[in-house]
Amino acid sequence: MSTPDADGPWDDEDVLLAIDIAERYYQRQQRKLTIANELGLSRFKVARILQRSVDEGIVRIIIETPQQRSTELARQLRARYDLEHVVLVDMQSLKQEQRLRELLGRAAASLVMQLTTEDDVLGMGWGRSVTSTAAAITTLPRCPIVQLGGIVGAPGANSMEPLRMLAGVSQGTAYPLYAPLLLPDATTAEGLRKQPGIASTIEMFDRTTIGVVAVGSWDPPNSQLRVAFSLAEQRHMKEQGVRAEVCGVLLDDVGNPLLPEVSERTIAIGGEQLRRIPTVIAVAGGLSKANAIHSVLLGRYATSLVTDIAVARDLLQR
Repeated sequence: MSTPDADGPWDDEDVLLAIDIAERYYQRQQRKLTIANELGLSRFKVARILQRSVDEGIVRIIIETPQQRSTELARQLRARYDLEHVVLVDMQSLKQEQRLRELLGRAAASLVMQLTTEDDVLGMGWGRSVTSTAAAITTLPRCPIVQLGGIVGAPGANSMEPLRMLAGVSQGTAYPLYAPLLLPDATTAEGLRKQPGIASTIEMFDRTTIGVVAVGSWDPPNSQLRVAFSLAEQRHMKEQGVRAEVCGVLLDDVGNPLLPEVSERTIAIGGEQLRRIPTVIAVAGGLSKANAIHSVLLGRYATSLVTDIAVARDLLQR
């Protein structure tokens, strides 16, 4: 077998062999010694061929920074889902879920601080990523802060925490919802909605101009709301096709709302009200939520997205 000369001209057979060596090294990640053994060459010969392949332009090496990579992915996501803003964080080396949420929260906080003005009404949903976002916000104009759903979650980390934190930063009027998110039946929920304090907050839903929401996954399970239902109810919802949840609205794979009787039991902004908010920032990451994020975006329940690079790639492959 002839081998390309390091200095002399290469014929077509030489070029084909050089391409084979380059593919083994750069694409298959084979070591030079492995390539040499498999092709009956010396390791030094393989190294010289690889170097000349670069010199001759057979191989082009493009160094792409994480910022360039995330910028291009964000551009593609904006076009694919018709989004206003996409912010991506690189979480590939991070294994702890809490650390991932903190990174998402900081990225979302930066976007919220950039967009919010004193003329806005800022609505906060619930979820651990929303709480992380609120914790990372350090400055806000004096504007109303609205709690978009009733209380859910563990004490000290429930859906009132974002409102409390942001009201302290903004010094604007706070509109809390002193009620559970999920009630036993629609009659009880309707009665609570008429209570003066709760009614005044619900009236602010239609005035909200910027919303920050989390995304809950039903399959695989990753939702604070999901655990508020009994096991039998969870099974029933999954059988009915529920795959995602945003602000208490249950969605199927392609973003269609399901089980309106469940929404009647919740004290939260309605699905159509959420869709009317000019800017809704969904904050969610991790591949376990990729299906749910896809559903929320298809249903047009968010106009902006803060997520991670792995999820972005998954969404673009659909």
